[in-house]
Amino acid sequence: MTVEIENKINEIGANKIKSIIPSIITEVIENNTPYIWISTEEKFVNLYGKLSSDFSGEVRRMSIQEYKHIINDLKVNGKKDWEESEVTQLLSSLNINRWVPTYTSNNGKNWLSYKDLIYDEFSAWKYDNFPLYDHEKEEVDEELELEIDSIYENVMVNLSVELLSKKIEKKFYK
Repeated sequence: MTVEIENKINEIGANKIKSIIPSIITEVIENNTPYIWISTEEKFVNLYGKLSSDFSGEVRRMSIQEYKHIINDLKVNGKKDWEESEVTQLLSSLNINRWVPTYTSNNGKNWLSYKDLIYDEFSAWKYDNFPLYDHEKEEVDEELELEIDSIYENVMVNLSVELLSKKIEKKFYK
């Protein structure tokens, strides 16, 4: 990390970055009921009059049994890699009843997960608090953005999956 990047992060404070993440997680949990994704095939007639299928699936409210199954199936891999961490696995497994279009043939919907919502909220906060883009929305400081994302990933990897899962269980299943 260069001195310039370090100074920009110190303006807001690395501790502020680290403390905003649990607040975002709490907000996402408080405002979003967990849903589970179900594989489905939806037949439709495409623009050319041919029968096609969409495999986006659907979601339904997650039961306590399904939730506990996800918790029990978390991989204990010992790796401290963001994409493979237990926290990432848990947050990716908890969908909400909202989707975004993929513009991909036969898979038109991407059902949003807690992981998506948390990262989107963090990104919005990041762009509001750091000079990452100029007025024309062109990237100005890619190195700073990478360093902030690294702090985010480090915080997420070091979160306790046990505490997080208990918080979710208490909110929705007790």
